[in-house]
Formats: sequence, C-alpha cells, structure tokens
Amino acid sequence: MKPNAIPGSKQGPIALSKLLVPNAASNYVEHPRLSDMLNRSGTCRLTLVAAPAGFGKTTLVSSWISRRAVRAAWLSLEPADNTFVRFWSCAAAAIDRTIPGFYEAAMPIFLSFGETSAESAMSFFLNELIGRITEKMILIVDDYHFIDNPAIHNGLAYLLDHLPAALHLVIVSRTVPPLPLSRMRARRQVLELDGRHLRFTADEAMELQNKTSETRLTPEEMTELDAKTEGWAVGLILAFHSLAGTSGNEGFLHSFDGHNRYVFDYLLDEVIHRQPQNVQSFLLRTSILERFSVSLCDAVTGSTHSASAISYLEKANLFVNPLDHSRTWYKYHHLFAEALRNRLNETYDQATRSELHRNAHRWFGERGLYREAIKHALAAEDFDSAGQYMERHLPEMIGSGEEADLLRWLSEMPLRSIVRFTNLFFFQESVQAAKGRAAEARRYLDQVTALLDTEPELIESERIKEMQVHIRMYSNSLSYYEGDIDGFIGQLKSNLDLLVRHGSIANVVNMGEALLYRGPVGFGGRLRKIAYLSSNVSADEKLSLVLHRSLEGLGVILLADLLYELNRIKESRLTLEKALYGGAFPRNPAALAPGYILLSKILQAEGKMDQARNVILRAIEEMRECRSPRWQMIVEARLARLQLAAGETEAAAAWINARHIRIVDRADVSREYENFSLARVLMSQGELRNALGWLSRMSLEAKQADRIASRIEALLLQALCHKELADYASAASALAQACELARPEGFIRIFMDEGQALTPLFERWLSEAPLDEEMFAYANLLRERVSEGGLSASYVRLKHSFTIKLTEREREVLRKIGEGLSNEEIGGQLFLSTGTIKKYAYNIFEKLQVKNRVQAISRAKEMGLL
Repeated sequence: MKPNAIPGSKQGPIALSKLLVPNAASNYVEHPRLSDMLNRSGTCRLTLVAAPAGFGKTTLVSSWISRRAVRAAWLSLEPADNTFVRFWSCAAAAIDRTIPGFYEAAMPIFLSFGETSAESAMSFFLNELIGRITEKMILIVDDYHFIDNPAIHNGLAYLLDHLPAALHLVIVSRTVPPLPLSRMRARRQVLELDGRHLRFTADEAMELQNKTSETRLTPEEMTELDAKTEGWAVGLILAFHSLAGTSGNEGFLHSFDGHNRYVFDYLLDEVIHRQPQNVQSFLLRTSILERFSVSLCDAVTGSTHSASAISYLEKANLFVNPLDHSRTWYKYHHLFAEALRNRLNETYDQATRSELHRNAHRWFGERGLYREAIKHALAAEDFDSAGQYMERHLPEMIGSGEEADLLRWLSEMPLRSIVRFTNLFFFQESVQAAKGRAAEARRYLDQVTALLDTEPELIESERIKEMQVHIRMYSNSLSYYEGDIDGFIGQLKSNLDLLVRHGSIANVVNMGEALLYRGPVGFGGRLRKIAYLSSNVSADEKLSLVLHRSLEGLGVILLADLLYELNRIKESRLTLEKALYGGAFPRNPAALAPGYILLSKILQAEGKMDQARNVILRAIEEMRECRSPRWQMIVEARLARLQLAAGETEAAAAWINARHIRIVDRADVSREYENFSLARVLMSQGELRNALGWLSRMSLEAKQADRIASRIEALLLQALCHKELADYASAASALAQACELARPEGFIRIFMDEGQALTPLFERWLSEAPLDEEMFAYANLLRERVSEGGLSASYVRLKHSFTIKLTEREREVLRKIGEGLSNEEIGGQLFLSTGTIKKYAYNIFEKLQVKNRVQAISRAKEMGLL
C-alpha cells in the first residue's frame, strides 16, 4: 500500500487527505441557527452551501457532520479533479470509505465510458450505488467551484434526478453550480445556504474575537466592524490580527472599508509582515504546496523545524487548517495561499522557486504520488524527472482514464524532452492517430525523425535504433489510417519480421467502433478499400495471419462486416464465426461486441429472430461479466432495435429512458449507435419531426467525421420520416442522396435492412427522376433487393402507433372522409355540427401528420386504416 494514498487503488493514488472530514479550527464559532437549518435538510435531495471565499462554508458543514450520527463520505476537490473520470473516481473513493468495495466496482464503469458518454456511465454508477447502499448516508463534495466540465455537471444532475432515498448530497462551492436548481426548488428538493445565511452576527463576531485575538473591541465597535465586513469570517479574522498592531481601534475602524477588494491584500500583507522572519520564510516557501505535512515541509524548505513552525501557525490562527484528526496534513486557506504565492514570486528568483518545486517533486515521487510529483517537476522545468514519472506510471494513467491529464502535461514539455521517453512519444502519437488526425500524426513523426538526425546525442545509440524501429511500425499504421492501401501493404511486407516480434499495431487503430466499417478502421465506410486490402493480404497467408493477429480479431470481423454489407450472408457468417468462436484471437470486448451485433443482424436477415435475440442477451451478460459497460451499452442498443422489430416499442423506449439517451445540442459520433437507436424509437412513437431534427444533427456530425455509412443510414431514416409526413419530394431527395453516396462503394444490405418501407419511394423515384444508366441500374437493383424483405421495424411501429392513437369517433369520421363525403354530409349522418366535424378532421390530420383530405386518405390506406 502506498503511503498517504487510498488502499487498493487501481486508479492511481488519491491523497487520503481529500477524503477526510476537515477538523474545525480552534477559534470555530458555533452557529445553532445554521445547524438547525442543516438538520432539516433530510427531506431534500441536495443541500447547496454557496458563498464567496472566506465565509466558513467548509467549517460549517464539517462541524455539522461531526455531530451527526450518520455515515458521511467527504470529498475535497482541487483543479486537477476537473476531468470526468478523475472526478468520479474520487467520488467513488469517498463513497468507498463508507461502503467498502464500491470503488473497485465503480471504477470500470468510468474507465469504459469516459467523458463522451457521461450520462450512460451514470446510469451504471447509480445502479451499482443503489445495489450497495443499505442505510442513510451523506455525500459531501467540497470546493465544487473548481469544476467547470459540462460532463461532470451533467453526471451530477443525472445523479440528483435519480438519487436513492438513503443518500443525501451536500455541495459546498464559491459559486452556484449549473444544476437543475429551479426544478428542484419547485419540488422542494433543495436547501440553499448562501452568504446572507453564513455572515456573522455581531454576537458571533464577538465570540470569534475572544477565540482569535487578545485585542478587545467594545460592542459598539464590534457592530461597526461587523457591518464593514458584512459578517465575512476571514475579513473579521484579518481585522483582528491587524488590530493587534495598531495604536487605536477608532482610527483603524474609520479607515477600514470592507467593500474595497484591495483591503484583503493590504490586511494580508500586514499579517505576514508582522511575523518573525523565519515564519515569513516558511510561509512563502511552503505556499507552493496544495497540502503539506511536517515531512514534506522539511524536504521543501531544507530545514528540520517545520513541526514547530506549523505549531506556531496553528496557535496564531494564521489560516492553516488541519485535514485529519492526527494533524498530519494541513492546508492554507486558499486566499491566504494565493497571496503567499504572489509574494513568493516577488521575493525569490526563478532558480530558488524551481529548487523548491524540485524538492517537492522528489518527496512526492519517492512515495508514488505521481500526480503531485509531475506537477512540481513541470513547475521546476525539470522535464527529465517529469518524463520519468509519466513513463513509470503510464500504465496506471492509461488504465485509470487520465489520458487528458497526461496529454496536458506532455503539452508543457518540449519535443526534445519527450523523445527521450519512447513510450510517452508513442502515446502522444497514438492519440493523434486514434482521433483520425493522421496528417498531424505524420508531421509529428517527421519532426521527431528530423530531431534525431540533427541531435543524435539526445538519446543513446541503442535506444535510437529501437525508436527508429517503432517509428517504422507507426508509419505503417498511419498509412492504413490515411487509406494508402498499397503503401500500407508494402510497409507490412517490409516490416513483417517486426510485426511478428512486436505484435499488435491496434494501439494506433481506433478500437472504439460500434460498427467497424463506419469509422477510421474501415476507412469511413469505403467498402472498396476494405475489399482491396482483403484481396491483397489474403494472397499471402503469413501476411494475412500476422495482420489479423496484430489487429486482435478486428480485421476478421471487419471482413465479415464487408461481406454482410455486400449481401453475401453465408460467407459473412462463416467468417464471423471463425473470429467469435475459433479461438484464434483474444476475447477482446472491443471486437466481441461488434461481432455479436453483426451475428444478430445476420440471424435477423435469415428470419431467425429468436436466435438473434438470444445472441444479444448472451452478449449483454458477457459484457457485464467482463465489466465493459461501454460495450454493454452498445449491445443493449442492439437489443432495443430487435425489440422495435418485434413491435415492442414500450420496451425499447424504456431502455432509452433508463440509459438517459436523449436529444442534445450536438450528436457525438462516439455514441452513434445509441443515437441512431434513439432516432428509431422516436420514429416508432410517431415523433417524426423530432426524429428529423435529431437525424440532421447526426448526419452533420457523420459528415464532419467522414463516415459514409452513417450518413447513408441517417438519410434513409430521414427519407422514411418524410414519407410518413407525406412530403414525397423531401423523401425522394434524401433517398437520392443516400444512393449517390452508396453506389461507388456498392452498399446493399444497409438498404435492405430498412425493408419494404423503402419500396414505394424507390418506385416513385425511378419513375419520375431522370437518372443516368448506372444509377438507374443500381437503384433498380436496390428496389428489387428491398422488395424481398419484410417491413422495417420503424415502419411497422409507425403503422401501429398511428392506429392506436385514433379514437372510435375519429375512425368513424375518417371512414366518411374516405367515402368522399363533405363535412356537412358527415355531420348530417353522424348528427354532429359542421364545426365539430371540422375539429375531428383537424385532429385526424394532426395525428396522421398530413395537411389535407387527399393526403389523409392516402396515408390511411397506406397504414391499413381504410
């Protein structure tokens, strides 16, 4: 177990002091009125304590918690916690102190989903929490103002919406967080305390003075000071310290202005300057530390007197707070620390400040606290040490989802320092490639190659040779990404022995694809490139075997996906089953989940719906067992589509709601499969215009990400929506665009999977639009293939949903409209006024989403209502 870190932490060290309820300072003043308010918060979901710095928010809540006989999980935040995975890993570690084992259960959730699927991750997190919480507990999140990451805000909002009754959340912040507070206020689910509540009364200020300073103010003077500080706790304390050195209270109080923002800096300077020189030096030198202990301060200052210095600061109430009961860890009040650091920069030169940071990173590094060690090493511009820490802990950081932090740290290092650490260089290179920035990654490789040529002394000769080998392999992978098939194959052949020795190149290939051919792995859906690569590689047995092993099974599944799209179903199934059940490749969830989805599509195409569903149910269980919630989510989305195909709209919609999948401002391509599932559910519910808007956003994102197949699917669903709205011109336009994209690549199955709902659109388009010979032949082929299949899931549900929404009277009026009767004639036969018939007709038009009688009759016949 690492000292000062969470026991058993696989995420990486989290300072234990972050999870401890802070102790109250010796001059703490009780606030019974506030404690009574907090005691009544049990009926709410959230208690929000939001006030400016120095109002005693943390002290109030920590003192209240210490007096309550209830389990409490405490989390103190800092700027480094502003990434989604880091925040929730810290929250899980805090909860783990009251629910042992929760951290290990929760961490795979956030590592699997990451920030792009925050709300999906929260549904899994919440289920885990509900299953483990057995008695009432409070989760306190302190210093939430450090958080400005929307993914964290959204995750917390989701948690509040579904908070179990046994859990109460307390947020302490300088600012009001962007959470759904208006809705919670209306439902009386939130208790809010702000600066108006926390300001000291004159009596409380008098008690604070008695506990802080020997200087005494009269009740009248205290009332004046309280009014000037507006009850600001830190302002009062600073005033008490400053008063100790003045000649008279009256003159000081007259000049004191609590509304002037420079007053705090002035008072702080007065406090610092009045300390002994050795204390001033200690304060400035230790101000670089976010948290400190005696041992750490000794290491940073190079002295052995830190214990006595900290004791002096405590007794003098100089803005130092203990963080644990044993008084091992401390922190300065943040405003005090900021002022100290400003003074440090003015007092000491860069070399001295760097030495302080160098001493700090060595202390942290020796104890395995790599985050703090890296930050101080970078501050010292000790890039070699920073690189060593990063490289040594690289597996931990990648495994714990800290890639964003790692990339930020690397951005602070010069390239000539990064290249000294091979693994860091290739990590940075891999991220660029995985995000599809192949050209940028290529330039980065070229820069490093040029640097090694001009400054060979940067790295030992043996390591240069090793690095050149890896550069060749990465260059090979980039050729794949860039779609240079001939170049890729040529480099494969020339580096075949390297691939045999070094194995996978998949670390620079995007593994996170729901349907592989739609992303960078499949060249954005360019089927001809996949086919060309397959035909060239398959001619060389050794090359084929090495490539497929290097891609860890993804290559075989990619080939099966290609065969499926070309409607070569039997070949696709044989190829796929070798990958899934042949035992030649590792059981990698990133390959298995897309494989199972493809197998279920094949079974559905063969009319074996029960088998298709069983494959997906088993896949969901397998993803759950291997703790891959991200892939579990995608396989669940496939189950929802099968439910739509079976007419189980309610079940599919229930899953959408349970996993919190909804229309947002931007359709992230990393959640493409779930997003398309949402569109299909909206269509099945008759929410056609909402579906169209959502599909337009998805189409735009797919175009920007250069995903051809995704754009085709979006266009086909848009065509179906327009068709149901009787907007045949827009439907034909969308279908034409889909065919224009699909024809050069030879797509077939993506059209067939939408079923006979496309048939009338093809027939109308073929009969009305002037098409060239090749497009006419391709579109006619698609029409024939589509006509072979059954009704699409979305179309079946559209028929059903429209049918059940018509009342008996509306159906009766619709039948009369179908007979060609006027409103007056219908009213006469049904003994209703003409105005009433008009209202019924209007409702019918709205439900069928048509504009007139002709469209209504056509739609009703199409839906089987006439």
